[in-house]
Amino acid sequence: MKITQSRLKQIIREELRALRQMPEIADVIEQGRNSMDLVEITNEIGALIVQNHYTAIEDHDEGIAGVASDVVAEFEKVLMPYMNDYFGDAKGHADKLGTTTEWLEEAIHDELKELKDEYVP
Repeated sequence: MKITQSRLKQIIREELRALRQMPEIADVIEQGRNSMDLVEITNEIGALIVQNHYTAIEDHDEGIAGVASDVVAEFEKVLMPYMNDYFGDAKGHADKLGTTTEWLEEAIHDELKELKDEYVP
């Protein structure tokens, strides 16, 4: 089933509103403060997005990049200490955000693949 680009954007906006109301993402970031690095936290967030918003992104790969970007932007302030710790001064602010967004997009793709492999014989 195909949907229009405007409908896809509406779905993503609705999902992002729901994400902002999900304390789990903020909790993962907070709980990982002393025990997880940026990669681990990014993977956890990707898993949460897929577990809670699978239907909105299931067949719309072009929407995953937008979701990842918006999630990183939404949680930029609390993720920045992890980015600074992981990248140090080697990368500028925009590069840190870009790389983290790419990693989150990859985490979402990986989690979707795992989920599909689990349910497809």
